[in-house]
Amino acid sequence: GALPRASEAEAHAEMAARIVALEAQIELSHAASSKNRAFSSHERAATEARIAGLELQVGELEELEQDHRAKSWELQKQLRDTAAGTRRLELMCAMKDGTIEKMEKRLAEREIS
Repeated sequence: GALPRASEAEAHAEMAARIVALEAQIELSHAASSKNRAFSSHERAATEARIAGLELQVGELEELEQDHRAKSWELQKQLRDTAAGTRRLELMCAMKDGTIEKMEKRLAEREIS
């Protein structure tokens, strides 16, 4: 329904915003690194480690997003299947109710005769 889609869209937007923010941090780190060639080897190593950490976070978030999409799709499929099963059961009950009503009517007619 609309609620799962809204929740999924909200979660997707939040993850996308986090990914964009992390990618911006990566770009800033790259820019700072290339502008300041006078960095010591220790500072350069720390910056590269930070960049690697940020890139890892982006990859993890992308994997999480993929997992959430797959789970959301599976839950929506289960919901559709359950709704279809419910409709079938309701139809069967309605048919049986009609059969019972007919049988009751026939019995009433026999008792009158």
